[in-house]
Amino acid sequence: MDSAGTTSTKSIGPAHSWRWRDQQHLVKLGAQVFATSFEGIDRSGPIEVRGADGRLLKRITFRGAGDIEASDVMTSGYVQDHWQVSPRLALDLGLRFDQSSMIGESHLSPRTAFSLALDRTGRTLFKGGWGLFFDQVFLQVDAFERFQQRVEQDYDATGIALSAPRVFENRIAPGGFEEPTSRVWNVEFDRQLTDSLLLRVNYRENRASNRLVVNRVTDVAAPALVLSSTGRMTSRQFDATLRWTLADDHGDLYASFSKIRAEGDLNDFGEIYDNRRDPLVLDNQRSFQRFEVPNRLLLWGVVRLPRGIVMTPGIEWRNGFPYTVFAENYSVVGERNSADFPIFFSAGPGGDETHGSRGSAGRHRRPVLQLDESRQPTRRPLKPSQPGLRFLQKQHREHGRAAAGFRLLSGHFRMRRHAPSVRMDRSRAAKLHVRL
Repeated sequence: MDSAGTTSTKSIGPAHSWRWRDQQHLVKLGAQVFATSFEGIDRSGPIEVRGADGRLLKRITFRGAGDIEASDVMTSGYVQDHWQVSPRLALDLGLRFDQSSMIGESHLSPRTAFSLALDRTGRTLFKGGWGLFFDQVFLQVDAFERFQQRVEQDYDATGIALSAPRVFENRIAPGGFEEPTSRVWNVEFDRQLTDSLLLRVNYRENRASNRLVVNRVTDVAAPALVLSSTGRMTSRQFDATLRWTLADDHGDLYASFSKIRAEGDLNDFGEIYDNRRDPLVLDNQRSFQRFEVPNRLLLWGVVRLPRGIVMTPGIEWRNGFPYTVFAENYSVVGERNSADFPIFFSAGPGGDETHGSRGSAGRHRRPVLQLDESRQPTRRPLKPSQPGLRFLQKQHREHGRAAAGFRLLSGHFRMRRHAPSVRMDRSRAAKLHVRL
């Protein structure tokens, strides 16, 4: 699959922000106009699906020039007020405006967060927040109808074509598409158990709608890949983390347990048409997401030894990621992502490691939870000056929307997601050839 092109990004008006502070309020204002464009060539070579004995089962070719281009002008503005209501209570209130010329829509998204110290010493905190988010849309979406068309041909056991080739037209659903929306909320409890022990318990929920999905229409008269804003996803995550700060600033040790459940449409546009394309476009289904890990236990840390030696031990135990079982011809057996990889365990003295391989256990780097701050010194109690809202950054943040806007982010940990690719039923192994 060949892809070449150029992308130009320019800020028509530079980002501006202003601050105003008094004894109880810190108000921030910001605005930006951001223009981006893309033009290039997106072409793919033929794909062959072969059985274990080498028989040709399916052949996919692509027709069309593959010349694509798109542009967008985004206008953003925000206002945020950090309000220290009392020495033990802080509130963050904000409102963001976004407008996209490509989609032709404008939105207002409110966000709020709080942090409450439950005791006078600030050793026990209760935090929470809620926010409405509109995600950046891929520029390629506007050029979807100019993508190359897939031509699929199926063969029987003797290598004879079963029917005429099916040409899948790329279509955008009537009514166009909308910006993906996420409603996110979380609550968090922090407790400084001792001068060296900190406990943090957090629950987060995200309800996403208007996600861009690609539906495969197999109508004999008019087969098509239809892009629409009908996708949905719901994710829930619980995690509890215990941090032990070693004496004399010798490092930190962590123990963490997390539980994630995420269910939604699987034919997400970003999953199918990212830089590493999926060679096969399957029928869309609503099931568990590939990044979901039902249960994960992590033990890791940073220990500073004499003579400048730093040790970073790590232990990980978890349930397996969900995966899809394929038959010999790469048709789905049962429901997609209905099976789970076996229990995974790893232990090591430090550094990033890669375990498994594509099609078996996936790629997993340790530690999965990453500390945003370098470390906190001993005898430093938590303070209620930071809001408790911790929003996971959405998958399109690299496209510039976050640079111009209002973000309520707190909590010291973020989750890295590493999802393996789907794998087939080994009892009926097939070969998939992608000619580059």
